[in-house]
Amino acid sequence: MTALNDHIVSFVQWIPWADRRICSSLGQCLDARASALPIFSHLLAAEHIWLSRINSLGQLVVWPSLTWDECLSWLEENEASFGRLLDSLTSNKVDRVIDYCDSKGSANSIAFIDILFHVGSHGAYHRGQIAKLIGSVGGQVPNTDYFVFVREIRLGP
Repeated sequence: MTALNDHIVSFVQWIPWADRRICSSLGQCLDARASALPIFSHLLAAEHIWLSRINSLGQLVVWPSLTWDECLSWLEENEASFGRLLDSLTSNKVDRVIDYCDSKGSANSIAFIDILFHVGSHGAYHRGQIAKLIGSVGGQVPNTDYFVFVREIRLGP
């Protein structure tokens, strides 16, 4: 793999890592869970939608009403999908174009690499919202920053 692909792999691995960290904090902070659950559900649904679009699968709901257990299930499913995506990355061209229909049914196209960076930045935004909710009730706020992930992967926890 090229150095660029190594960075892409690292970026994609960061997404479920960060999701797990925010999930762990939410699991320990019941006072924030009710207000954070719609945002966490949306974050996981958006990842699921984009992963489905990459694989030419059906359309899903953007703002689902998931239970905590359903969120845990989607977290597992998304993580497995990210793993399969990484397993196939060497055969995928990161600049290939993905055709998809948006949530309104309109046809669109976007580069694979742009999807990855959108999913990462979108998730970071919503994890920040959730972290604020956790902190507002005195819960333990996780650090989900990309540089922390890279540092832990390279140097260990």
